Amino acid sequence: MILQNLGLDPTIEYFIWLIIGVIILTLILWLAVRIIVSKTKAKDKKWMIMLLSIIALIVLPLISGVIAQLLNLIGRIPELLPWGQNYLILLVPIVEYLLFLILVKYLISIEWGNAVWVS
Repeated sequence: MILQNLGLDPTIEYFIWLIIGVIILTLILWLAVRIIVSKTKAKDKKWMIMLLSIIALIVLPLISGVIAQLLNLIGRIPELLPWGQNYLILLVPIVEYLLFLILVKYLISIEWGNAVWVS
């Protein structure tokens, strides 16, 4: 990795990568809103886009982990049967996308059709 040779504390390295991720995701979301919705909406909602990217990088993975643990727990019940396998855990990326779609729709306050394209 880029920062391994500097000998930084892992916590500081985590926050540096988090800041870089927030900046990149904010720019991508801002550009998507600017192209898909309008230039004025992207200009008016730039702080909400930044808040959305912070939520998407910090809170959404935590919620996805909880949902994954819950679906894994529920999905282990059919494994007791001879033909059962745990395919329920494969729904986690779909649920994560739907949560991000809801966040985009209500934080940026755009229509559902545009929110699908932005997210």
